[in-house]
Amino acid sequence: MSIRAIVRSVEDAWGAHWDEIHQASKNRRLLLVEGDDDKAVVEELLRTIDPLWQGKVHVGAAGDRDKVLGKVAKKADVLGLVDRDVWDEEDVTQRATANLVITSGWCMENHFCAPAPLEAMFSLPAGSLVGPVEAAANGWIAHGSIWWTVQRLRNRIGAALPSIHLGHPGKDSGALIADESELRRHLSGYVSVLGSSSVDHLIQAIQDRHRAISSLPLAEAIERGIHGKRFFMEVISPSLSRVIGQRDATSWRNIIARGFGGLWPDYLIQFARRLLA
Repeated sequence: MSIRAIVRSVEDAWGAHWDEIHQASKNRRLLLVEGDDDKAVVEELLRTIDPLWQGKVHVGAAGDRDKVLGKVAKKADVLGLVDRDVWDEEDVTQRATANLVITSGWCMENHFCAPAPLEAMFSLPAGSLVGPVEAAANGWIAHGSIWWTVQRLRNRIGAALPSIHLGHPGKDSGALIADESELRRHLSGYVSVLGSSSVDHLIQAIQDRHRAISSLPLAEAIERGIHGKRFFMEVISPSLSRVIGQRDATSWRNIIARGFGGLWPDYLIQFARRLLA
């Protein structure tokens, strides 16, 4: 099959996908989210507000953030909910509209990563979840500081830059932040792309980000400074499985969303109520 034929096939598939979404939302408000995981979580949020929500709103998975942004920009009757990811406050202010809500933390899963509320939700012994999650958090905050800073640079210049796994707690134990010479060694291969002064600035930006996030209360640092999807999958889900019983990350995410109730943040509650009004 030629490249042109492949492109046409992909375009046709997406066309059919959008047709299906718009058909399903007929006579209802359409809310677009990025993926199927987000769709499942948001549907539980809507159910919390109104058990009959399905007669008023259809939640569609667009595929990624750019697709949500594109549809919301083009169609005044389409609403969107997207992950903040590595956007900063200025980015959010520029992009947020009445029809587009951006998560307060890295992604939706960050709301499910604070251990104390989860201990209370599942009636767990004190410290059984808080202990292991807090022990893991510092390494993930360090990893998040590298990821956030490098990804923002990658988005800006479109260059080949270090892997998003750089500084992953399972590989580097978060030591790269504390050991500037080791961090510099990992980044030295990108001098040809960035220049030596830009590598210096990148290291400084990583360290500044880490200091800013580390100065926050732990629950806020987890919400804002950690990649929630990965942290949920690699720390929260296994921790819950150890103290309650084995389930995969998708099952835990859905169980938490179903029982989150009054723990949903106010900005999501207000958005859901507006959707359902």
